Amino acid sequence: MDRFSGVNSASRLNQVVDEWAKQQRKAEAVVRERQKRSEELENAQMGSAEDIRKMLEMMEANQKEQAAEIQKNHRVTVISIVVAVVSAVFGAASFFVALIALLR
Repeated sequence: MDRFSGVNSASRLNQVVDEWAKQQRKAEAVVRERQKRSEELENAQMGSAEDIRKMLEMMEANQKEQAAEIQKNHRVTVISIVVAVVSAVFGAASFFVALIALLR
């Protein structure tokens, strides 16, 4: 063995340790990036869930409003039919009175 082989071995060992440290840093960076993406996805899912909950509440409120409007329209329709029937009865009565008056 020559006197420089020990230096070369130490140098090579240092290179291997440096390479291993670089790989560790890269692996840690990948893990951090995955954690960051996972957190972003979780936040997006939570936001989506909140949006869906709000939409559901809005839809339920809208359905209640529609039910009240339908009930109101039903009442107006019934009243309109009653008015139409009463008008038809009085109209027919007026017609018969006028016909009787003409025929006399």
